[in-house]
Amino acid sequence: MFNSSEYKTIGLDKLVQNQLNIQALYRREQFTVTSSHLVTKGREIGVELTVLILGMVRTIIINKSGAEKSIVEQNKLVVELLNNQDFYSFLSGIKYFEWTGTSDLTEIDFTDSSYALPR
Repeated sequence: MFNSSEYKTIGLDKLVQNQLNIQALYRREQFTVTSSHLVTKGREIGVELTVLILGMVRTIIINKSGAEKSIVEQNKLVVELLNNQDFYSFLSGIKYFEWTGTSDLTEIDFTDSSYALPR
């Protein structure tokens, strides 16, 4: 988690730790998160990459249209990246899950998804 005064104020590191442990109990997983801490942006590239990819997937799912320059540019960037075979293969190799309000998650195949571009 990134370090910010807002995150410190609400104790986000402890909230996330608590929520992960609740989920582990709920799903009968055999793990416990014993510590969590905030870090300065730029120190955890894996987390930053995950946030970036989640943002792109969110853009695909929402598929917002509009005349706002930021929306147009965001959509153009995502389409451009999806047209890159290496990047598309990378995204296709990630496991995606959909929650439909039940107690289980359903795995979604990115390449078969209605969100994916035709190849």
